This record gives sequence, structure tokens and C-alpha cells, in this order.
Amino acid sequence: MSTESPWRCVEQHFARARTTSELNRLLYIDLKLTLGDNDLLKVVRTAEVAGVGVRFPLLSLPLVEYTGTLATAFKVRGMEKRYLFKRAFRTLLPPEILAKQKHGFGVPTSEWMRSHDGFRALARDILLSNRCRERGYFRDGAMDELFALHALDSTPFYGDFLWRLLMLELWYRQHVDRAGAE
Repeated sequence: MSTESPWRCVEQHFARARTTSELNRLLYIDLKLTLGDNDLLKVVRTAEVAGVGVRFPLLSLPLVEYTGTLATAFKVRGMEKRYLFKRAFRTLLPPEILAKQKHGFGVPTSEWMRSHDGFRALARDILLSNRCRERGYFRDGAMDELFALHALDSTPFYGDFLWRLLMLELWYRQHVDRAGAE
């Protein structure tokens, strides 16, 4: 697999969207990649573990196809996202729900790195390894400093950052180091 493959996938979805609106093209990419290949899978699997069945009525195919044809003004107004949704449900949902900021389905990697010895050891072994240090991406001691800051801070900020660096390093090992060895 080429390191360009993920980008080509995004480009293909962008070109495949049957719209001239850039926002609708980006929403199409979001639907295909973020929702379809990531978020819904996480929600369904997590719910199944807890014995909960989930449904996505606002993602029914006819509704998604219809909203895909609507003008972008129905989707975003100024800085207000989900405009149509909020208008459609304003008599059914309390104002605090409609005003709530959107947030993702986060995985508590920062907390796991703080509380799970094995997970913390894995992150430290990889990010503090000579192999990672020799890439020269970060100044000497930067990773040690991030781990120390994470240990002192109760917010997920540093842990989330370390998680991204861990994923970058693992991706690099899988796709760049391995490709160079072949």
C-alpha cells in the first residue's frame, strides 16, 4: 500500500459526490469515511458490549439522499451547524439540547494511559524508543516531558496528544519503515 492511498481515497470520494457545492462534497466525504468507516462502527460495537441495540433514524437512506440534495444554507447558517435538524426538532427537544455543542464519540485513551499499566508501558516503550527518537521529529527530552506533563495533569490534553503521536509512530513503522525494508 502506498502512503498516498488514504489521500487518493479522499480525492475519489470528493470527485464522486454528485454536487457542485464544496460543503456538500465535504459532507459526502464525512458520511463515507468518518461516519461509515469509523464512528458508527465504534458506537455499534461499544453498545453491543453493553448489550444495547442502537439505531440511526436520521441516517436512513431516503433521508440522507434527500438532505444531500438540499442547499447548503439549510445545513449551516453562519457559524450554526445542523441548522435544518435544529429547526425540525425545535418543538420536540429542549433548548439546552439544541444549543449543545457537537462532540465526538471519544475513546478515553488519555485515561487509559494514566490508569492502565500495560497501555502506559506500551506507549512509553514505543514513543521513548531509540527508533522513535532517531527520527529527529522532536527535540531531545520532548517525549519525556509530555509523559511527565500527562502524569501531572488531570485533563485529557497531554494524553490525547501522546495518543496521536503513538498512532503516528505506529503508522510510520507500518507504512514507511516496512516499505523501505521491502
